[in-house]
Amino acid sequence: MMSCESISEEIPQDMKSSTPNPPRLETHSRSERTTTTTTISHQHPSGKSSTQHKKQTELERYFEFVKLNGTTTNTHHHHHTNSSCDINTIDPFGRRTTLFKINSNDPLLYFNKLCVAMQFSQLLSLKLFPNAKEITESFSAYYNIRDYLSFTKRQHLLSDHNVLCYVIADGNVPRTGATIACSTNWQVFSIDPRMKKKWQSQYCVPCEEEEKERTSKKKSNMSELVQHSPHTLSSSSSPIIVQDPPCSTCVSGLSSCSQIQRLYPLSQTTDEFLQSALFDKALKHLSPTLNVIIAVHSHADLWQFYKEIPNPKVCLCIPCCFQPNIPSPIAIFKDEALHSEKNVVYLWSS
Repeated sequence: MMSCESISEEIPQDMKSSTPNPPRLETHSRSERTTTTTTISHQHPSGKSSTQHKKQTELERYFEFVKLNGTTTNTHHHHHTNSSCDINTIDPFGRRTTLFKINSNDPLLYFNKLCVAMQFSQLLSLKLFPNAKEITESFSAYYNIRDYLSFTKRQHLLSDHNVLCYVIADGNVPRTGATIACSTNWQVFSIDPRMKKKWQSQYCVPCEEEEKERTSKKKSNMSELVQHSPHTLSSSSSPIIVQDPPCSTCVSGLSSCSQIQRLYPLSQTTDEFLQSALFDKALKHLSPTLNVIIAVHSHADLWQFYKEIPNPKVCLCIPCCFQPNIPSPIAIFKDEALHSEKNVVYLWSS
């Protein structure tokens, strides 16, 4: 069983020192009408920059683009072949938009990650992925969440055991959940009603009652100790500390996936999960520092799920058939290292 206490790749701390020139505006007159479009430079920092550094630069340029235009999409029709923004792009839902593109120069990025990052060796041994497309979908979700946290100076959360991650509609094999669990210290719930039995975690409710009984007995024993051995509690003696055995899961009575630590695949719908005692127990037991929601080609009601998850939270969606129904995304971009026609990534944060 593999526990990943640290991430094998680090993001440079000083991002601003290599920020390229801000986007510039070019004005073109057409039929007595002025149309403003955005051209973003292709320049990269000089020297031998790491892939992560380049990705940070791309994110900085993206948010400069958003800041300049006041939106994550743009419906102007003038086309610039030299721009990193693909003007006249048709998104998966038939809308004409401007989408910022990432990883245009590195379409094999996620395959290279799979080959060199130590934490992913277990994914190969478990034979989780049936094809290359599935690899890029799961890796795109993880790396784009990771890079967004790094961009917002929260990369330390990758090693935080009190982050709860919910991968909704993960399929009958928890591919995306396993990718994230192997790459972080998060508690990862992989939720899908079609989850195969061999992957499913078990939540034993009677174990909770046993835990309450054990706690009650411990208090009773402590009370007897105070009554019969008052000298042990004198000011000159050391305090009596009764320690519980370390808990290997985020919730008492819940077993993690036998193959991967901190991964909890569940055969449930999102509604069943939200109404379960397990969900309530996890929130109360952990008091999560961050909630992360991942939906890769999901058909679940993302907005309904998003509303039930407390702040602070970050949500990433790579839609396939349905338009994301969460208002006001902070980012929409196209990941060209994701080898699928449905490779538009949405991000929300609150």
